[in-house]
Amino acid sequence: MTFPSIHDESIAPLETGGVVARDGFDFQDHVVARFCLELLTNFDLLEVWCESQDDITLIWGIDGNQINEFVQVKGNKLDQFWSTSLLCRREKKKDLTGMSNYLYLLEAQGKNLWTQGRINFKLKKRDFDVKVENQKWSTKLDGTLTLYFFLAYHYALMELTKAHGNHYPGLSILDLPPTLEDGSTVKDNENFVLEPFVKLLSQPNMENTQVIVTGAAFENLEGANRIEFTQVWK
Repeated sequence: MTFPSIHDESIAPLETGGVVARDGFDFQDHVVARFCLELLTNFDLLEVWCESQDDITLIWGIDGNQINEFVQVKGNKLDQFWSTSLLCRREKKKDLTGMSNYLYLLEAQGKNLWTQGRINFKLKKRDFDVKVENQKWSTKLDGTLTLYFFLAYHYALMELTKAHGNHYPGLSILDLPPTLEDGSTVKDNENFVLEPFVKLLSQPNMENTQVIVTGAAFENLEGANRIEFTQVWK
């Protein structure tokens, strides 16, 4: 009896599930390798775990505190080669909430406004810390980015109003300064930084909310009630 050669391409394998699974693991291995290389240069990253609490678990040591970051790895095969524009393109995400949603709405206006990475909160017993790309926001952001940061924070608080079980009063009073710390003026930015608030307050379950903002212009801001004061008080 003659058995066919293992090199005979006409013989199909009994199953190919391992090939498909390995393809996904191979992509995950590349991501893990990237974090392992970061261990050599970023001393805030203490440990990299694989297939423990998540696909990848990162143990950070920042300001004497341990921060656990859970990373899920998902592959994506496109019908084209990756390009710089494709890598930098931000897809529309309907499930974004809070500060991330506000910053996304700014980006959706077609301007490269938020040039920083993720905003992370660390809750403590009596207060909390906010970091941008694992750095203190106050040292990471300039004047204009600080404006976006604070408005995103107040937007996130207002967004809590429509969620059941939250007790935020649904009122926000914002006083925009005429100039920022870096010398840039707020007047040219006022409308587009407030448009996300206008859209938020027009949503269902937001009927009894209000945002009051003082500023220098607000001309042609649709959906807002604009009151102009002419009396200068000194």
